[in-house]
Amino acid sequence: MRSVIVIGAGISGLAAAWRLTNEGRDVLLLEASNRPGGCIQTCHQSGLTYERGPQSFRSGADASLKLIENVGLRYAILPAHDAAKKPYILWRNGLNPLPQALTHRAFMPLTATLRAAAEPLLADDPPEGDESVFDFFARRLGHHVASRIADPLVAGIFGGDARELSIHAAFPNLAQVEERRGSLLGAALESFWTRPPRPEWAPKNLFSLRQGLEALPQRIAQLLGPKLRLSSPVEEIQHTKEGFRVFAPGGPYDAGSVVISVPPHQAAAFSPVGREELTSFPRASIASVLLGWPSDEVAEPIQGFGWLVPSSLRKDALGVIAVSKCFPTNSPGMTLLRVMIGGSRDPNHPREPEALIQRARDVLESVHSIRTPPSFTDVHLTAIPQYRLGHMQRVRSLQAALPGLRWLGWGYTGVGLEHCIRAAYDLVI
Repeated sequence: MRSVIVIGAGISGLAAAWRLTNEGRDVLLLEASNRPGGCIQTCHQSGLTYERGPQSFRSGADASLKLIENVGLRYAILPAHDAAKKPYILWRNGLNPLPQALTHRAFMPLTATLRAAAEPLLADDPPEGDESVFDFFARRLGHHVASRIADPLVAGIFGGDARELSIHAAFPNLAQVEERRGSLLGAALESFWTRPPRPEWAPKNLFSLRQGLEALPQRIAQLLGPKLRLSSPVEEIQHTKEGFRVFAPGGPYDAGSVVISVPPHQAAAFSPVGREELTSFPRASIASVLLGWPSDEVAEPIQGFGWLVPSSLRKDALGVIAVSKCFPTNSPGMTLLRVMIGGSRDPNHPREPEALIQRARDVLESVHSIRTPPSFTDVHLTAIPQYRLGHMQRVRSLQAALPGLRWLGWGYTGVGLEHCIRAAYDLVI
């Protein structure tokens, strides 16, 4: 009998299997598809290197850096261009850089800026139970900050509605800061001055890997060797006296513990518990449309990471990422812009590539006056989990349903790469 079976070789499952293997556990990792990495997918085409899933690691990604170093990829780290540290919010006056936008009168009224600055004095106490992201920001920093900063931020990360998503699930660090420190602004100042030292080699901004993000799951898969079995879809999990029996090609396999690291709607097909509840975990459909032009035809229109937009201003797009500005070495001689479409603000968005490309072109023409037809296009459809009110209670119920059965991954514990990897390191089993 094995010690642990991990189901799903996305970055969460891979990181968990790698960590448990290094701790001396007998691990088997089962993946239904013929490739590791899950939503991480790097494309190499026409001399370009670009991502169809997550775009980069964020700065301060300590768990990700630890994993990258442990698997021998420290040499492959690719820091983003300095401009990538500057995100923008699109408003009626144009692009407003964060955090300076808080003091731009054309974007944020003086009364709203003063209200945000008075956060330590004016914020109400947290309510009993869960709270939406929008209500949290409105209570702490005022309605303008909630509608013009929190709203587009939630749309950019989750494709979701800030009025529906849970602060405890979507941004647990902010909820914990309020519980420990009371003031968000005070905690931000304190962390700036007391930030622990980081390794000299660690990038201070966003970063990727020289061959793209998919190099990380491929490297972990290589190190796991026969412990990873691809094209092995799980058909059923049975709870036994000794632990669990997992039915999959080449099996059945017995183990003392099982880690489920696939999206809820997939886990519902074989989970020994919570099947009906798993099918009700919501997702938001997102279309990622990448457009490219020779840089001598279309110059970089965004001198930063990209922009997000409040839902009150427009619903035809969630935002735009300046891909070639962030990692210029991956797109030599090209201007690449990724337009994000759909989410909760436009659940009935087009699915056909031609219609999505036209929608993306319309967005770029209206904001940046780009009318030149793109010479390169790529369309990718995905769905992002929505951590609505009560999400953490639903996850806690799953975690407590059976001893030895654990749930991991972006459907449960965080959508960002850093969240997924940190949860794998924190996994107790």
